[in-house]
Amino acid sequence: MIDSIYSKANIDTQKKPYNYIYNAIRDGLTEIIDEGISSHLNQPFLTGKLENFHVFIKGNVLKFNGSLCKYLLGENVSTLSKDQIDAALKKLTQQMGFPVRQATLSRIDISTNLTVKYLPEIYLECLESMQNASILPWKGTKTFKRSRESLTFYDKKAELKKKDPAVYRRFEDTGNLLRYELTLSSKLHNLVGQDDLRVLWLHSSLFLQKLAVLWYNYYEAVIKKPISYIPDMASAKMHKAYTEFDGLQNKGSLQQVFKEIDIYKKANKWTANSASRLKRGYKTLYLDDRFTQPSPLVEELDSLIYGSNDMAQFIFV
Repeated sequence: MIDSIYSKANIDTQKKPYNYIYNAIRDGLTEIIDEGISSHLNQPFLTGKLENFHVFIKGNVLKFNGSLCKYLLGENVSTLSKDQIDAALKKLTQQMGFPVRQATLSRIDISTNLTVKYLPEIYLECLESMQNASILPWKGTKTFKRSRESLTFYDKKAELKKKDPAVYRRFEDTGNLLRYELTLSSKLHNLVGQDDLRVLWLHSSLFLQKLAVLWYNYYEAVIKKPISYIPDMASAKMHKAYTEFDGLQNKGSLQQVFKEIDIYKKANKWTANSASRLKRGYKTLYLDDRFTQPSPLVEELDSLIYGSNDMAQFIFV
């Protein structure tokens, strides 16, 4: 469930001297990349790695980020359980020589990998749009980006083959893997309704349940491309409705329509309320079950998402 975390902590010198804490962290690193005294601020700095975690010290500020799953298991194809999250954080504290539970969280990645029937890129075509989100399409990847969060879907095995051949060989025979990753970042505390958002909350079953619910809800917010068909024109009203539907289809995608609406809104030709109403109306029309039916690929994805034992374990606590 929890994969990568980005954290920041102040080095408290009330109980132990600064040099003692600095050296304890330094001694725990598996690689030191850079170290010295900042000429600008006359403060010590340190950049290094603790296995896959990146660690930075600048004055009395400590930052560390990385994948808990890779740190504990050596890969992030698997999905960590609650006990494994606890074990990873305990190991991180012991190796770093610093109580990481005190650190503030600035970013959390929530993810799992889905074993799908076909190549993952085929499923990406079904993920149409998301309100108030821009789409960042890269080869084999589709990201829905908002100001405070992003949803990324991509071919996990293709990534492994390119970046980590050793791990790829371990999972080469597992079938096609589609990864769904939700990244919560800017103003993270507002998104999860928690003011004092520290690493220690990752030990809380109720907090992890809240994150799992967000993971489901954001997937639900993605508009999936349906299969359209021509209905029986039993009435003039049906013909009129289908003509409107067909015109929307000819726009190419719902995302394109949303972009046009945003252009008019930014030009102050339409109010925000008018633009929002239009988007809701077009979304309803785009998914009108008189002219559409769910794609079998979307039905498969829905089944895998909502039937995921990896995530369900955090819901039923």
